[in-house]
Amino acid sequence: PNDVPGSWWKGKLWYAYGTSITSTGYGKFANYLQEISGLELRNFGRPGEGIGEFGFQSTGEVFFDITSRDDGKEYADLITLEVGANDIGEGVPIGDVYDHTQNTLCGCLNLCLEYLQRHTKAQIVLIPSIPGKWRSDTYKIYSDAEWLFRKIAFIHRVHWIEGDSNLGFGRIGDNS
Repeated sequence: PNDVPGSWWKGKLWYAYGTSITSTGYGKFANYLQEISGLELRNFGRPGEGIGEFGFQSTGEVFFDITSRDDGKEYADLITLEVGANDIGEGVPIGDVYDHTQNTLCGCLNLCLEYLQRHTKAQIVLIPSIPGKWRSDTYKIYSDAEWLFRKIAFIHRVHWIEGDSNLGFGRIGDNS
C-alpha cells in the first residue's frame, strides 16, 4: 500500500469505526480503500454493533470505542464513522438533530462527532450503513434516520459519503 503513486493519503493514519461493513472480517470497503490509497488502517469495525445501547443488535460498542481515548485516535489523519443499520429496528428512538444524550440514535451520533472534533485533528467522514433486507416500515425508519444523519454531518461540518450502491459499497460491503 505504501507504493501507491501520487496518493495524498499515502502513509497517513486512518481510524475506521463502524459495523460489519467496516470490519476486516466481514466487510471489504476498508481493506479495499486502504489498498488503493496507501493509508495505514486501524480498523475498529464491530459486526452486529452500533453507536447506541438500544438492544437488538446494538449494545453501544461503537460509541464506547469512539469516546474512549486509549486507542491512539488523537494521531489519526482520517476517521470514518459508518453507522445506522444495526441501530435501526422497532422501537429504536431516533431523536432529532439537536439531541445530545445517549438515549437516541441522533444523540449518540452528535456525541461521537463532538468527541472526535474535540480530541482529534483528523478529517472526519460519516458513512451511513447499507440497509439490509427489511420490512418496508423499517426501511422507512432507516430512510428518515439517514436524512437526519446527513443534517447532523452538515451541522458538524464533517464529510458525508453516500453508503448506498451509488458508490459501489454494496459490492465491497459484507454482501459481496
